[in-house]
Amino acid sequence: MRASEDLENFLFLITIVSLAPEHPFPTAVDDCFAAVKFVASTPEKFSASTKKGFLVGGSSAGGRLAAVISHLARDDAFFNERPVTGQLLHIPGVVHHSVVPEKSVTIFGVGSVLT
Repeated sequence: MRASEDLENFLFLITIVSLAPEHPFPTAVDDCFAAVKFVASTPEKFSASTKKGFLVGGSSAGGRLAAVISHLARDDAFFNERPVTGQLLHIPGVVHHSVVPEKSVTIFGVGSVLT
């Protein structure tokens, strides 16, 4: 089975978040968490089911938000009956720069721009 065939059984929700600096942290996290809770509490509105669980995901900053949402959901009783069962994270920034090994900085440099 090819990946494209599998996608017909998935619901993809794209959230538009309020961005900084007009909307400071944690506004984007709150926006995403509210959206995930809404979808998880009303899956029938989207012709979906959370009986087998569901995934959260994103790319870049969206991947970071998805990782945060997974942690928040893990600790929120609301998700006990409808757990987040996985993550799809594409190039998320999830490592704080202060814990990057010096050898890596020497080899690859610092910053978020690839050259």
